[in-house]
Amino acid sequence: KLDQEINDLRDQLENEIAQLEAEKEDLEEQLSRFYQLVAKVEETKRQLLRELQQKLSHQGINDIIVDFDRGVIGFPEDLLFKSGQAEITPTGQSVIRAMASALIDVLPCYSNSPVEFQETRCKHVPNKALATIFVEGHTDPRPIRFARGYKNNWDLSSWRAINTFTGLVNQDDELDEFKNDQGQKLLSIAAYEARRGVAPNYIDGRMNPRGMEKNRRVDIRFLMSPPSAKALKAIDASMGSKTD
Repeated sequence: KLDQEINDLRDQLENEIAQLEAEKEDLEEQLSRFYQLVAKVEETKRQLLRELQQKLSHQGINDIIVDFDRGVIGFPEDLLFKSGQAEITPTGQSVIRAMASALIDVLPCYSNSPVEFQETRCKHVPNKALATIFVEGHTDPRPIRFARGYKNNWDLSSWRAINTFTGLVNQDDELDEFKNDQGQKLLSIAAYEARRGVAPNYIDGRMNPRGMEKNRRVDIRFLMSPPSAKALKAIDASMGSKTD
């Protein structure tokens, strides 16, 4: 009788282990599919940035900094402004015109568009993939003089973002009508003062002029919509149908 009980317990444990292994495989497959969705979102972001970079290059704008991982197109300070100022220079105006033109041409494939376009040219990307676009102002940490018209670096970074945003939508007011899949306008503004540098401002306690130069910039950041609830439910449903 004892041997029978032991065998029964062994069979029960083996069945439970087999069930757990099957559940593990299902979870691993769900996770793999989720990673595929995330990878698709990431590749869509990179494709968007590549298209914008190409459009700008065709218009002679090559001094931008494209960070594919962060989803950012960066404009160094001297491309748009004089030092310590937020008014866009004549050279900066030409850059703004080029960027506005590139956005008008590329965004229809990635958002709810107010612009008429041929949807067949968008087959390479999921439509309405963009969640928001931030126009971001950044400075270095050195205090600025009030005589220049700005109270501090918060003020300067804010006005640089505002003037860049205004410059873009003034080139084509339809830019302000692009929306995400929630019906919310894409373009918005953020200012960070010196809080989000891309290079060290100081090295070994000493000022790093090259780092500060890199940190004085305007970034245009593209945030993509995450995998939709519908897509996630589809993964979950497909897993459920396998176990039925």
